[in-house]
Amino acid sequence: MADPTIRKQAREGVALLFNSRFHAAEQLFLGKSETDPLASLGLGLVAFLQAALSFDPKAIARALDTLTKAHSLASTHSTGSAEGFVSNLFWKPKATNESVAHDLICADSLAMSALLMLLQESYLQSMKGALNLRNSNNLYKQAQDYLKANPSAAANDDPLDIEDGVGFGIGVFNLVLSLLPEKVVAAAEYFGFSGDRALAMRMLKTCHEKGGLRSPLASLLLLTYHTVLASFFCLPDTSLSEADEILATALQRYPQGALFLWMGGKAERLRGNMPEAIKRYEQALTAQQQADEEAKADGERNPVSSSSPPKLTLFFFFFFFFFFFFFCHERSRRGPWETV
Repeated sequence: MADPTIRKQAREGVALLFNSRFHAAEQLFLGKSETDPLASLGLGLVAFLQAALSFDPKAIARALDTLTKAHSLASTHSTGSAEGFVSNLFWKPKATNESVAHDLICADSLAMSALLMLLQESYLQSMKGALNLRNSNNLYKQAQDYLKANPSAAANDDPLDIEDGVGFGIGVFNLVLSLLPEKVVAAAEYFGFSGDRALAMRMLKTCHEKGGLRSPLASLLLLTYHTVLASFFCLPDTSLSEADEILATALQRYPQGALFLWMGGKAERLRGNMPEAIKRYEQALTAQQQADEEAKADGERNPVSSSSPPKLTLFFFFFFFFFFFFFCHERSRRGPWETV
């Protein structure tokens, strides 16, 4: 984790990935993915986005396998995960910046795996996904507690720093839960989740501004909230001007990012500025076609099509909605310790 070469490669890989160059990013992460948890997580992120954008069962299976390997590799260096609470009753190693950073890799891997499990339309996989989400949330909270007890842990330039990971993880869970009905929120809070929307927006925006490895995902979530969800639901705190600021920063970092260009088109469409919206959509299409051609030239088909951006922006939220509604409704109806 401390190797500056790995940190540099991770930042380069994320830049390639969110500039629509999936194959190039995959090849960059692949070199050290068997030995370094950060590179393994990067490869898992590439596989996750490919699966989420294509909905291909083979891509989903490959992504789950890649994320499982990333979780296993990071677990060997972590402080201790939510799954190992029995052994932690007798002995728990002292947390360090490095071990907590590996805990966050485990949390990211569990969260992405959980969402992919929900795509498999299996009751058993849904239950596994629910457990993974709960374990992921617990790991983010453990890292948050460590950060509060050790404020100096945030003062570093590592692109996968603890503040970045905590801000993204806690922000995502709080934002999604805050959008659900009060009865569902009350049931979910019984299992350790929380739904503070103001906290979520603040943490996600900080993550976006820091420019770490998770910043493009935080940017996409914020843009989804201010544009996509705003067109479906009556949300009083959405703002197109806020979306413009986020989008300007994201496009400065990832000028060929088809997802961000599509988001720009969505924002202009909400304003009623159709000529500019069409221009942004055409730019997104061109960026994706160029990435596809480059991937084909390298002998590998890019699994992201020009129609994919809407899938990803809705993917993050609607499967979280499905999980919380299904899991919390079932548990609140049956009781917390009854079997399904």
